[in-house]
Amino acid sequence: MRILIIDDEQIVLDSVSHILKLNFTDFEIYTARNGKEGLVQLENVRPHIVMTDIRMPGITGIEFIRRARRFDTRVKIIIATAFDQFDYAKEAFRFQIEDYVLKPLTKAKLIELISAVVEKIKREQNRRDIELESIDKLYKSLSIVENNFFHSIINNRAVPHMYSHYRELLGLDFVKGRIVGLEAIGLPDDVNWKQISDYNSRLFDASESFRSAIKLDFDALSSDVMGNKIFGYIETYDEDDLEKLSQLLSGLHDEFINVWGIKVKSVIGPIVEIDQMNESYEAVESLLKHSKEKVSVYSTSELGSYTAADLIAFSEDVFGKVTSLDDKWHMSWTLVERAYLSLTANPMYACEAVDILSLLFMKLVVLFDEEGGNSLSLIQSGKINQFILANEQSKLTLTHNMMDTLVRMLSLGDRNYSEIVSKVMDKIKDCYMEDLTLEGLANEVHVTPQYLSKVFKQDTGITFKTCLTDMRLTKAKVQMISTKDSIKDIAYQVGYNDPNYFVRLFKKVTGFTPGEYQKVMSK
Repeated sequence: MRILIIDDEQIVLDSVSHILKLNFTDFEIYTARNGKEGLVQLENVRPHIVMTDIRMPGITGIEFIRRARRFDTRVKIIIATAFDQFDYAKEAFRFQIEDYVLKPLTKAKLIELISAVVEKIKREQNRRDIELESIDKLYKSLSIVENNFFHSIINNRAVPHMYSHYRELLGLDFVKGRIVGLEAIGLPDDVNWKQISDYNSRLFDASESFRSAIKLDFDALSSDVMGNKIFGYIETYDEDDLEKLSQLLSGLHDEFINVWGIKVKSVIGPIVEIDQMNESYEAVESLLKHSKEKVSVYSTSELGSYTAADLIAFSEDVFGKVTSLDDKWHMSWTLVERAYLSLTANPMYACEAVDILSLLFMKLVVLFDEEGGNSLSLIQSGKINQFILANEQSKLTLTHNMMDTLVRMLSLGDRNYSEIVSKVMDKIKDCYMEDLTLEGLANEVHVTPQYLSKVFKQDTGITFKTCLTDMRLTKAKVQMISTKDSIKDIAYQVGYNDPNYFVRLFKKVTGFTPGEYQKVMSK
């Protein structure tokens, strides 16, 4: 059983963890120092029980519970706080918490409280087992059984002894298979409730096409609509049916658009043993977040075969290229990506691959500090903590972002510039938010604009305009990550009087709109 403890006082986390370890030996105990960390842990470990404080920096306990309930309606939540205001308790019980207790808790009270919740979970599990064992009832509603199967896979709470019931009720072997996922995309943000209701209604009807299609051509199961996604379980032992499955999903893509007016994308997960089906699901979820293809296949074979030694060598190579500002660092990074993804796809090597990437990330942080950056700002913005808590795929993205930041910083750092260019570089660093022009700076250093443009490119390797743009966008990224300022205000702060131009420029340079960049960096 998994329990998550959230409190901003380390002594509370340590003491509660110690008591639980001594008295609940089968517990997996996780901790978080605030509500934001708690939400990350909630998604990563999917606990059965959460004990949280109310007043914490950043996201409060009440806000944590509100968001947690959107994600997991079953998790048992206990509030342990020093605040006894009635309004807190009233608000908390709206979200179906188990108990609201006041600190300090005695050891006996804590054990009694957790024991009661554990017993409740066991009773609920027994009830679910009894329901599943009641074959006559479940035969009348097999979709309940199917959805129970998918929820157990998604929440990584599959109970092995229930597979015999699934086999009997659903007529599948449940030995090996894969998860497929279909996600509806493209719903505009500025829609009203009536349009959302209509969209959801069409998606529900369209999901029946998905359900019928996969069951007609395969030994398969289908979930209900989950938000904007539908999942299927395809029973298979090899890749012989991959082309057929790809064609089916491609056809469904066209049908969803032409018949239901809904744009979708699909992902085919890897084949795994039934007790590892959550891995296939996680692979599908990961690829759905990043893929832009109509139908994508999660396949490690395309990545090639790599060893930990390869990943170490590639990491050292890309670090060397970053420090020397070699433009080919992007090519070296591609090798790091491929080796890392290949290794993390194999449970035997995943931990070692994560350790190697973590070492590269920390070397980049140290270099950032040595070259004039401020490692404290990385800590304060939560980026180091975010890397520690991130999943395998996100660690890769964060490391790449760190490298990109370093290259830009080093490109603008002190070099053996001529006196004229040094003065201009200092002006850019100090006054990037002002209306700087090549003509104005040329006048300040007493040369013609043409001459300044020439020597600036010779010394820096880039144009004055590119240098100024890089500086402004780098500062804008920091603002987006570390503040809650609007995109409009950030545009003004870094020197752009036209926020619309700033958005277009940011998109052109980074590949993201400012809003998209904020979402990516906050994940």
